[in-house]
Amino acid sequence: VNSSTLLTVGTAGNKTSHKDNPITLCDTFYRVGGADETPGKATTCVIINSSDVIGDNFWVWRADHGKGVAWTKNTADHGVIINGDNVTTYGLMVEHFQKYQTMWNGNGGKCYMYQSELPYDIPNQSSWNASGSYGYTDYKVADNVTSHEGYGIGIYSCYQAGTCFLKSAIECPDTPNVKFTNVCTYSLSGNGGIDYAINNSGYAVMANGEMCKVMSYNNGNAAQDKT
Repeated sequence: VNSSTLLTVGTAGNKTSHKDNPITLCDTFYRVGGADETPGKATTCVIINSSDVIGDNFWVWRADHGKGVAWTKNTADHGVIINGDNVTTYGLMVEHFQKYQTMWNGNGGKCYMYQSELPYDIPNQSSWNASGSYGYTDYKVADNVTSHEGYGIGIYSCYQAGTCFLKSAIECPDTPNVKFTNVCTYSLSGNGGIDYAINNSGYAVMANGEMCKVMSYNNGNAAQDKT
């Protein structure tokens, strides 16, 4: 059985402000998998349409290692899609989905601490290519977004099934009010790696244990720490 979503907050297209009485989502856990040979499926785990939502401690993941799961069994495209404006998250963990882990389409978003592992079980590169690129970026800020801030972002590769490469861990528009602070990419294990941390900035991580640290990124300008 495939669920289109596990949680939808608000109505699509509704831009009503809720800043004086925001929806708060705390300590929420979502898993696409199962305990037997017929695991569940989902297109997207969480869609947030409402504006001004506050999220505190999310763990959103597709099971990709363990019994009864596989690339073609417990399919799940996306972890979190945020369409609302001025949404703030604290402790957002999104992992192992087959396309974008997090898609941020709303303006004014702020993310404080983000942790994500790319899928372990990608069989080959041709199974995991976004249009016009190679691999699916982990944290995608939509091209039309004009303001966004991310702090403390960690994205990890651990390709166990095939050799795969991802162009950029984060994709975002280069505009003055889209900013990232303290971003790292890391190669945990497996074959392949990540070419860039943010857009075309940040050095590649390919060998196990390699880390890239970008201390700040704004409007195409990156400050990197190579220590």
